[in-house]
Amino acid sequence: MRNLVNHNSGTSQPYADVAIGGGLIFTSGQIPTSPDGTTPEAFGDQVTQTLANLEKTLQLAGAGLSDLLKVTVYLASLDDFAEYNKIYTEKLTDAGLPTRTTIEVSRFRGTKRIELEAVAVAPAAG
Repeated sequence: MRNLVNHNSGTSQPYADVAIGGGLIFTSGQIPTSPDGTTPEAFGDQVTQTLANLEKTLQLAGAGLSDLLKVTVYLASLDDFAEYNKIYTEKLTDAGLPTRTTIEVSRFRGTKRIELEAVAVAPAAG
């Protein structure tokens, strides 16, 4: 059985924010957009906002960061890897660091420099 969860922002998008099925949670790409619709300018702030958005998205499915199994991260430049990795590690170490892939991409919309998607275990499936 599959369960699709709408966006926590209440905006209408042509995709679900979260899909749950087979005991797994799949998130759509999480970007560094704040609840007020703005994107932080500083890259470190973008990483922090993106991780906060991931956490809120997992909560839609009744999960948290400790339920993560896999994170795929897209960066505008691998030159930002060290800063991203520091913030990512600080945020996720206590939850347990999941498997991860980091990829440089050629372009994002607007001033965004990071996007990530994740797979987590559904707590009931634990």
